[in-house]
Amino acid sequence: MSEWKLGKLKPEDEPGAIVQVQISKVLVKKATEVFGESAKNPENQIIVIYAVRNKNEIPIGNITLPEDVSAIHPKSNAAKFLLTYGKAPKAGLKVNVKVDPNGFWKMIL
Repeated sequence: MSEWKLGKLKPEDEPGAIVQVQISKVLVKKATEVFGESAKNPENQIIVIYAVRNKNEIPIGNITLPEDVSAIHPKSNAAKFLLTYGKAPKAGLKVNVKVDPNGFWKMIL
């Protein structure tokens, strides 16, 4: 086994950094698949949004799928996504993520 060495963080991996990324895939899952036993509404449909980071596909955010997409509540994450990016999430769409204090990407809404 070769010797391990600690690398330096790239600027886009520093906590607080804002990076534009491209959505790689969008999946719809049940709330229990995303949140496990702690799901408040286990039957809700959740949109899970992914992007590629360091050759790995990772989730960058999720949105509860509105029951009626023709009447989305203005304070919901679905509405925030529409207002920020102008359309529903889909693969290929560019979005902004912020690096949290633990180094994880979180989609900006």
